[in-house]
Amino acid sequence: MPTTQAEDGGKSSSVESVTKVVDPAEKKARYDNWAETYNTDLTDDYGYQAPLITAELMASLLPRDSRVLDAGCGTGLLGIQMAAQGFDHLFGCDYSENMMAVAKRAGIYGALEVVDLSARLPYDDNSFEAVVSVGLPAIVPGRCIQEFARITRADGHVFYCSGHDQFVSSGYESAIAELDGRLVLKEITNPKIFPAYTKVDDPTAFVLRAYQVKMG
Repeated sequence: MPTTQAEDGGKSSSVESVTKVVDPAEKKARYDNWAETYNTDLTDDYGYQAPLITAELMASLLPRDSRVLDAGCGTGLLGIQMAAQGFDHLFGCDYSENMMAVAKRAGIYGALEVVDLSARLPYDDNSFEAVVSVGLPAIVPGRCIQEFARITRADGHVFYCSGHDQFVSSGYESAIAELDGRLVLKEITNPKIFPAYTKVDDPTAFVLRAYQVKMG
């Protein structure tokens, strides 16, 4: 795993030291501590390319005035790329207040909310034309994608991008299969697999999937 300097009492920390943590409170604390250097660490030092690749795919499928929820928005890396593609109705949610404080400074989100993505989301059915999630921690259960489908309008889109193995291990695949008959997530592109980082020697692969919400 590549290493970075986190705002953690001056101690060196690796991406792995955050992503491998299982305890939700400890993981949140580590993300909170990492917030101020997260963007530069991942983008400048590692060449983290998932936000750019995701935003480019979204731009090929969605009108620019789509109402989009960035679920697990963190510091806004994806939102910045979506805004660069012309999207201007962006909303974000995350469980780290410190990460969202950084996202707020970017001035690209209409609203930001503290949300537990492992629970029912505080949004009405059919609230968004698209919901997108990039790099959610593995501790977030795959059933969250059922919530993404619920709050997305019929014929809207759900985009999910994370570690290649996480789609199965965190239960996303089974959660999609278990959607009730009222909603169906139809995969509309072939999964795109790519290296997570371009500036470090790291084997981590990400996969990007795009779905369209259909009524059963």
